This record gives sequence, C-alpha cells and structure tokens, in this order.
Amino acid sequence: MQCAECRMTYDEDYSADRQEHRKYHETVVNGLSSRKLRSDRVIWVRGAARLLVIRHRQAPLNDRRRAEKVAQLAREDTSFDFAAYHADESDEGRDTHVFLLEVRQRLIGLLVADRRDHVQTIRME
Repeated sequence: MQCAECRMTYDEDYSADRQEHRKYHETVVNGLSSRKLRSDRVIWVRGAARLLVIRHRQAPLNDRRRAEKVAQLAREDTSFDFAAYHADESDEGRDTHVFLLEVRQRLIGLLVADRRDHVQTIRME
C-alpha cells in the first residue's frame, strides 16, 4: 500500500515495513528530528523556533550532513531528481549558506543561498 500523507509504499503485513514506514512518516510529516549542538550557529530565535545557518566552507561535516538530510526531504516536494544541497560537494567559491528552520526540535524549513562578490552582466548587441 502507499501512504497518502508521506507517499511511501510499504507492505502492511510485514512488521519491518510497518516500522520503517512509521519512522519515515514521522520525519516527512513532522520534520527531521533535531537536537541542539554546540556547533549550531543560531541567528534568530522566537519562542520554540530557531533559525540556523550553516556556511558550507566553515561548518563541520556533521552540520553539513544534517542540512543535506533536510534538503533531501525538501526534494520530495519538487519535481527535481536532485537535492538543493549536498554536504560533500564543493561550493566552487560561491560561499554557500544553508538556513534551517527548527521548530520544537524538528527541522522543517530550508533555504540555500550563495553569497557572491559580483554578478556577471552580459550585454546582447
């Protein structure tokens, strides 16, 4: 069967499938479980919400991998076959920043932005 909410296909009669579905469903519907880390760079807080920033060049690999997991979940809501962020890829000098929205210890939002010194202008004559 396929879950209407998380779209995972699984076999209800197989306990390992049911267990895997529960785990996946919880993550897709409520966000990736998160805990506070010493390496967190918090740039905004309001109530139970925090906004974290991960600078690709400076962040530890664990932080980048956490951002990658959120990007992979976000990809499920798009028609793309790739995620917006990958922890191991070079940012090719773009100074990539990943912003993660955490609410009640669940990562539920993602924005990937590049900080650039200049934008190229092309003139068509």
